Amino acid sequence: MFLDLQKIPAEGLRFDEVLHLPPLTAGSGETLRARGVRLRGTAAPAGRGVDLQAHLDARLDLSCGRCLEAVPFQLSSEVALTLVPAAAEPGPGQEIEVTDEDAALFACPEGKADLESLVTEQIYLALPLKPLCSEGCKGLCPECGANRNRTQCDCQREVIDPRLAPLLQFRKTRSGAE
Repeated sequence: MFLDLQKIPAEGLRFDEVLHLPPLTAGSGETLRARGVRLRGTAAPAGRGVDLQAHLDARLDLSCGRCLEAVPFQLSSEVALTLVPAAAEPGPGQEIEVTDEDAALFACPEGKADLESLVTEQIYLALPLKPLCSEGCKGLCPECGANRNRTQCDCQREVIDPRLAPLLQFRKTRSGAE
């Protein structure tokens, strides 16, 4: 859905949209599917553009950063942006100073706000860096790959401080020389 910035009445516009987004790509490269995406709120003309105040709801299935199990993620977020017509792109070698106020701007090419792009951006901003199925998640065994939340493996793992690993090598060569 698009909002035409020029056609928003002076008293504002209310909207309630269910959006169907294409698959998203997480930072780890996995494909995420957003379901139940709903954006509802108001858009009203303001000094610099159009003020958008909205509430975003969405559901995603993420993978636990330790054990790789599915983690349901419910997104419920407030969105406050100023929709502005897209400015001309800077030429090569030109620098643009970006202020804190610019963080709340959403550029709209041809004066039309693409709500799918806006919502996609907000979902990416809300994703946790390392989702966990639980705070006490034990993760996968580095030796056999078993999920340590489900099963106890018998792998023996000697924990060596990587800073001391060169000394271990030195100890092995000394014991072999005697």
